[in-house]
This record gives sequence, C-alpha cells and structure tokens, in this order.
Amino acid sequence: QPISLAWLPDETMLIAQKSGIVRVASGKTLDVTPFLDISGIVNGPRDRGLLDIATHPDFFDNPYVYLLFTYEGVQPDNNEFTSGLAGPDGIGNRAGRLIRVTADVDNNYRTALAGSEVILLGKNSTRDYFN
Repeated sequence: QPISLAWLPDETMLIAQKSGIVRVASGKTLDVTPFLDISGIVNGPRDRGLLDIATHPDFFDNPYVYLLFTYEGVQPDNNEFTSGLAGPDGIGNRAGRLIRVTADVDNNYRTALAGSEVILLGKNSTRDYFN
C-alpha cells in the first residue's frame, strides 16, 4: 500500500509503503530488494504506519533519507498490557517517530546502510510513557 514517494536526483523513486517497507523503482523496474524494511517497529492499523518519506536536498553530498512513522515501540519487560489496545500492533496510544537513514553509495543508493538509523524525533517515545 504505497503512501508517499521521494525522488533521488537521478530520477530513482523511493516508494514508502504503509507497512514500513521502502521500495526502489527506476523507470518501469521495481527492485526486488527493498531500500529499507522497518515494518517491525511501525504500528500500522487504521491511519497509522509509515506516513512520509523525504530525501536531503543535497542528496549526493548528504545521502540521507528521512522517514516519519507511527512507532510501535518496545514492550517493557514488566508490561502487563500484552493484548487489546496496548498490545503489539494495537490501536491504543502510540507516538510518532522521525528517523534518518543513510543511503549506501556503494550500491548506487539502492539500499540503506545497515545500522545507519538516527532517531531525530521520538527517541523517548516508548510504551512506558503511554500505558
């Protein structure tokens, strides 16, 4: 379910899907390997999910991709809320998160560098603060 698009300077298109997967398309070709898959940390019911994608304005010097999404969060060890609204992928309170990832220059910007995620907003947004 595509939700937002971003263009690289070489006219490659990044397609953000609601589930948290970012795909790469050039011309009429969709890459088999996703640019990035953050579906494990995206809360996706209803109007939530991966909400937007953008690239740095000076992409070739700063190959950054920005992603805004509804953060699923990590269950605290002592969380009594394991089902219903507060359970994983439930529709209870969730926070937004904005991250930046670095595109891999070595593979022509077709994937994000592993471990390059930087949380810009929402670092303290965990379920500890909502339930």
